[in-house]
Amino acid sequence: MDFPNILQIEPTNTCNFSCIMCMRNFWDANLGFMDVDLYKKIINEASDNAKRVVLYGMGEPLHHPGFIEMVRLAREKLNQESEIFFSTNGSLLKPNIADKLVINIGVDSISVSVDTSGFAK
Repeated sequence: MDFPNILQIEPTNTCNFSCIMCMRNFWDANLGFMDVDLYKKIINEASDNAKRVVLYGMGEPLHHPGFIEMVRLAREKLNQESEIFFSTNGSLLKPNIADKLVINIGVDSISVSVDTSGFAK
């Protein structure tokens, strides 16, 4: 079976902010965290073809309690040339977390959204 070379995986659709302009306020979806076993299955099956893994969607990825483990699994399974990227609101990206993700594990790029005015829950 062929797999795409770019994977976008949403670790969670939950967030630690409640921004008035966020579309999460306007849809009726169950909130939760991706099961780590399901994530492992996806990474294991797609790792040979994946050139880029994007770990975010409508939620704050760092809100997922297993996010660092998810990134570590991706780096272990992917080719070293493959890129790992995620976007965050930045509020949970403390120096020790950033060091683990970038220096120790090898995240290639992080974008920080500045859409919020600090409507933390």
